Amino acid sequence: MLLYRAGMKTIKHINYQFKSLVLIVISSFLCYDCWANTSNPDFSKKDSIPQRWVQISRGIDLLEIKAYTNSYLDDGKLTIIRIKPEHFDFQLISSTETKRTKPGQYWVESMGLNMLFNAGMYNLTDGRSHRYYMRNFRHQNNSNLSVTENGIIAFNPKNETVPKFGLYDLTQSDWKMIDTSYNTIIQGLRMIDGKGNPVFWKDRLQSCSMIIIAQDRDSNVYIIFSKTPFTQNEMIVNLTNLPMRLINAVYLEGGSRSNLIVSTPNHKIQQVGNFGSDKNSYKKNSIFYPFPNFIGLTLIP
Repeated sequence: MLLYRAGMKTIKHINYQFKSLVLIVISSFLCYDCWANTSNPDFSKKDSIPQRWVQISRGIDLLEIKAYTNSYLDDGKLTIIRIKPEHFDFQLISSTETKRTKPGQYWVESMGLNMLFNAGMYNLTDGRSHRYYMRNFRHQNNSNLSVTENGIIAFNPKNETVPKFGLYDLTQSDWKMIDTSYNTIIQGLRMIDGKGNPVFWKDRLQSCSMIIIAQDRDSNVYIIFSKTPFTQNEMIVNLTNLPMRLINAVYLEGGSRSNLIVSTPNHKIQQVGNFGSDKNSYKKNSIFYPFPNFIGLTLIP
């Protein structure tokens, strides 16, 4: 009887050790999964997401890649355009200046543009003005500089001491310097700051198609378009897990008004956002609706 009890204690001890070992193994996998989904990836492992850049024109490269986070509404593909600013002239097409609100295709065709995308969110109250500060040379679309939104898009420099096209973070860059150095300035909402850190949003979160602008430390500019709906914070995770290290990412527009058009002799891209943010409201869209403010690019001969 004593031998039997001793044997049972031994078996229970072995079972306890085995269960502990199983828990350690499972925990290690769970910890790995938590690490793999962090918003601060190990950028030294550049081959974790293959880069298949295709040059579609001088100064324009294309990458189509699956987003890091999954979406139950669509294929999760990101269309990424990388441009080298020195090859382009940049224009702000503003409805308060042109007195017209037209679809993006109209401006591409009438102005001979090689690329066009949204300049940022507009005020629903008048359907024309930008939501935050926007100036184009002497024309003021919106003169109110927001104290809460710190993303800046700036181009058409007044001198050669600043980049031809710059993205800035007002928490790290001087507003007076930007204001006095550029003819065209657009304020927007940050998604990645000037040091490459994610700037997660606390409100206004909704799943939608969207378009974002960002840059890297070599001054390449990136336009990231997703037809698949993501929340803004999911997209921030997608951006920080791309194989290139982005800084100064600024949200441009979401939903069915998101536009990206590329028009070169050998390549055409026309991307427009979808409707809705969930299974009940989600609807595919192929119509380019009128939009008040765009950024247009023309290749320098």
